[in-house]
Amino acid sequence: MPGPPVRLALKFTPGDTFRYTDYVLDQYGFPIADSTQQETWRVVGTNQIYRGFSGVVVIADSIGAGEYDTLRFAVTAQGDLFQYGFIADLLGRIEGLSLAPQWDSLAAFSLGFNNSWVLTGGDTTADEKTVGVITGEVDYFSVAVNGVPTAYATYRVELTRSDVEHDFWVSDAPTSFASFREDVVLSPFAHLRLLTSLNSASP
Repeated sequence: MPGPPVRLALKFTPGDTFRYTDYVLDQYGFPIADSTQQETWRVVGTNQIYRGFSGVVVIADSIGAGEYDTLRFAVTAQGDLFQYGFIADLLGRIEGLSLAPQWDSLAAFSLGFNNSWVLTGGDTTADEKTVGVITGEVDYFSVAVNGVPTAYATYRVELTRSDVEHDFWVSDAPTSFASFREDVVLSPFAHLRLLTSLNSASP
């Protein structure tokens, strides 16, 4: 039964820049030597309209040298977080499926803690659904915010199916995705992305 909604007010500003370090982890959870790479997210648009959603945030994702991607997020009036093309990307990488990108319900904050939902969107024709839950755990991360080392609380969101678990940690103080971790069942390796610095363009 849905509990009290999680109140999370994500506010992005054009020019906000998030710098991540990506790691490949071995079977014991340790980073593999020479596996790290740097990744930068830069907010290039807010309050846009895209494929039926309004208030869309557009992020330019720079991965290494010459690799770029565009990420789109939106928050509904109920406070739920959606990402465009999340399932299509996940199942394309993990299962080799070719799915048309759609809006996927990344975090149903309106349901509160420990209440699961099925991600909508690109896997509606798949035999198995991807299920999400916002745990009641609060994890702290230390990040350089505008050059100042800052520790802040985040919510953990777990997205699972039989062959993969994709978790992320999100906060609105400051607005950020502090970490991502992806574990594929049939692989001895995991992928970890940690936010190392955040430069806010807002006053």
